[in-house]
Amino acid sequence: MSATPPLNRRARTGVSAWAALALVGIARATWIGVINFSSRPSDAKRLISAGERAISERRLRDAEVAWRRAVEIEPRNAMAWEHLGDLYLAAQRWEHAGQALRALETIEPATARLYERLATATLNEGDRKGAYTYAEKQLDADPNNAEALSIAAGILFSMDDEKKELDYLRRLAAVRADDAEAHLKLGKALTRLHRLGDARNELEVAIGLAPDHPEAYGVRGRTWLEEAPTQANLSRAE
Repeated sequence: MSATPPLNRRARTGVSAWAALALVGIARATWIGVINFSSRPSDAKRLISAGERAISERRLRDAEVAWRRAVEIEPRNAMAWEHLGDLYLAAQRWEHAGQALRALETIEPATARLYERLATATLNEGDRKGAYTYAEKQLDADPNNAEALSIAAGILFSMDDEKKELDYLRRLAAVRADDAEAHLKLGKALTRLHRLGDARNELEVAIGLAPDHPEAYGVRGRTWLEEAPTQANLSRAE
């Protein structure tokens, strides 16, 4: 797909719906025959539905154009902005995802999981401070949001805030009790703090959940060697 123009391009240039199709490289747009392109809110709703049908048929570019046209018709249509944000997140088009989700924030800031998604987009745009702020906003609304906990803990690690990082990783392991990666992250943090017995406990949980996880075995082995480089611990580490 060619690069998508900024979301406010039509406001600046008056690009028509057909030109917008060309800009995103649509070879065919099966929904266009049933949409009357006026500027009524009812047309925005029909475009949203058309985009949802396109998604269900895996026509992602058609869905994008339908939803972009919907927000041109009705700029404060929260559903269209949310659909665009999720589409761009799935495609890892982080800048566009951030634009769409920030537009949604101005309309419906209480949207479920909004700040989790903004944290993900913003982190991948390279703005760690902004991502941390969004993750904390999500945790204010939902203290057990696993994605926000994971993002915030990762940023806290880079900030050398070990105490708060450990708190968030403990919460993450509790929320995702059946996730080997959550226990591995906690085990690694405890190893860095030289709390080796606690670390091994978490690593054993990770190994129990994912018996073929090589990193969990490697970190567990390191805990034995850091505890005491004896022959017995060397054998345990193998």
